[in-house]
Amino acid sequence: MIRSNRCLVDDALTDLLATEVFYGPGFANHGPMVVEALEHRGLQDAIPKFLDAYVPQLESKESTAVAPSDWTQFLCSRLPALAPHGAAMAGHGLLRVAHSVRAVARSDTETRRADLDEAVRYWSLGDGIDVDRRMTGDQLFEDVVRKIPKLAPQTRPMLSDSLIATGANDDVAAIVESLRMPDDPLQFLDSLALESVECYLSHSESSSFGFIHGVTVPVMARVLVPYVTGSDLEGLVSSVAGFAIYTLAAFDESNSSDRTEFDRSFALGTIDLDRLAPSAAATTDDHTIKFVDACLSLAERTGSDRPLAAASVRIAETS
Repeated sequence: MIRSNRCLVDDALTDLLATEVFYGPGFANHGPMVVEALEHRGLQDAIPKFLDAYVPQLESKESTAVAPSDWTQFLCSRLPALAPHGAAMAGHGLLRVAHSVRAVARSDTETRRADLDEAVRYWSLGDGIDVDRRMTGDQLFEDVVRKIPKLAPQTRPMLSDSLIATGANDDVAAIVESLRMPDDPLQFLDSLALESVECYLSHSESSSFGFIHGVTVPVMARVLVPYVTGSDLEGLVSSVAGFAIYTLAAFDESNSSDRTEFDRSFALGTIDLDRLAPSAAATTDDHTIKFVDACLSLAERTGSDRPLAAASVRIAETS
């Protein structure tokens, strides 16, 4: 009997619910997020190959997730406490929930609701970075982005450690506070992601990893915007802005007044748009699959070719 694509995804999520949310030295389990990203791109057939490559490094556990009867009500009741912690665990809590929301919004099944419960509890494990920093100024992002201090390159083993150290810098934190809350949060989040795309393209492979998250976190934060309002929305947007700005401060080694691009991109005329997502899936690399999915969404919305170049570079580096 041939299983439906929906069952293929739900079976994968069921298996992943029986694995720990961390593995190795404290890495985030990206499995459920990748499964959702593959479904988002219509690549459910690539899920078994990804799981075969990814699951062996994970640790088993007994699933304790409980499927809420109404996932929307459940999400809206939990997000106010989580929204200011968008930078928690290097943004992985936000990413985990956003991918889960996109999955259950696409198909409301008990498995996907249970996955959302697991995702929310995962996000709740982490502390935010300077959660009290709010965008209370009058500056636009495009006016302050070149003023972000460039700190000594971060060499800590974990991305979260680098961001915490950066967030302790008062000059960096002041940039976040100087920003004006945008009239259009969705467009603002895309502008944060586009800046990280530029930094990704202007840095060598060894120093560009942080910018992958600088793209995926703002892009996936958009998924949560419809479920928060008022000060909760301000907390979410501020925390994601802080995450992006801390990433730029921690890893951007270019001169803010005279940036020269380290050209790692292919000529745009050689990019086959129809092959980007399948090529990413073929790498079975968790970050590549999620990054390319985010870049494609960003390019579709903004009309910019730069995310497509970034996607092609990442595929080439991990193929």
